[in-house]
Formats: sequence, structure tokens, C-alpha cells
Amino acid sequence: TGDPIVVTARLQTREGQPFNTDTFQADVRRLYATGLFSNIEWEPPTETNGFTLTLRLTETQRVGAIEYANLKNIRAKKLDEKLRLKVGEPVSDYLMKLDADAIVDAFKEEGFAFAAVTPEVVKGDRGATVRFVIREGPKVKIREVSFTGNTSYSEGDLEDVCQKIQEPSLFASHVYKETDLADDLERLKMYYRAHGWLDAKSVVESVTFTPDKE
Repeated sequence: TGDPIVVTARLQTREGQPFNTDTFQADVRRLYATGLFSNIEWEPPTETNGFTLTLRLTETQRVGAIEYANLKNIRAKKLDEKLRLKVGEPVSDYLMKLDADAIVDAFKEEGFAFAAVTPEVVKGDRGATVRFVIREGPKVKIREVSFTGNTSYSEGDLEDVCQKIQEPSLFASHVYKETDLADDLERLKMYYRAHGWLDAKSVVESVTFTPDKE
């Protein structure tokens, strides 16, 4: 709030005391840190025997609503649970960036490896509308899995070790997820180490997508 009493309570600069530039700059940083103000302006003192210090404060708009544009394959309620930004709180570029990243991660967990999210703010009389513009992209399915460097075990053996990154069968296809790939790499490493290869490592040599990225 821009209530003068509330603002003054946060300042170390006091009426009747000598003006100190360092103290005042710390006051300004403290006001910005509250997240309540998007801009703070003032005029530097021109008198040495006393002057009136006037702050011009622009209050940060509060979130009036949160919307998702182009949302198709995930329920809005599921995304709401991942947001740090809340209705009624000050708009924060930092939190919007974190929330956009969280939404991207949610789509990747559903197999949308190329999902992208852009946050935007629409100002209004009753608060700002924060809109996350979503580009879901295609759901990426695994078509082929191959192994290199496996001299002691066949591809079939290693495919049995992998639980998530698998080629399509007659009955099911599997979507590509980075988290699943990381899990199966760890399973392969532990499989080799359990059989005596204590220095065994498993890494991704390459991931190739078809032109349609599906």
C-alpha cells in the first residue's frame, strides 16, 4: 500500500535528521523489496538548511486473475496447483518466470517435449490479468531405441532393464520424457555395477526427432 504512514514506517530517513544519501538509498531498496511498488522517484535535495523530501510511488498492480491461453491437453486446475503467483498478490516478473517454467515441466511430463510458455500481463481497473500463453506442440512418441558399447549384454537384455524408454509394441506406444530417460540411464548404470562393472557409465549419445517431432 502507498499509505504515507505505512511507507514512512519502513524508512530510516527521518524528519529533522541530517539527510544521508546512503541511508536514503537503502530506504529505497527496502521499499522496492516489499514488492508493493514498481517505480519510486524523488528529487535530490537542493537546500542544505532543510528541504521537503517527496517520494512519487507507483504501486505494483496486484493479480486480479490468472488465465491460460491455448490450453488443450492439461486441466487448468492441475496447472493452478503448480503456480507460486496467487490472485491478490503483487505482480512479480520473477514468479511469472518460475511459473512459466513449471508449466513447461508439466507438459514435458505428459510427453510434450517441445512445449513453450510465454507469460504476459494485461492491466485492468480491478487488478492485472496474468496470462500464460501456451504452445503445447506435439506429443512425442518413441519410435526406436538403440545401444552402443554393450559388448557383454545384448540389446534385448538392456531393453528389459529399461522400464520407461521403450520402443512401441503391438499393444502400446511410449511417449518421450526427459525424466524417464534419466531414470532408465540410472537403471542401466546400476545394472552393470551390480554385475561387476563398478566404473560403468550410461549416457545419451544422441536423441533424434523426426521432422514432425512426433
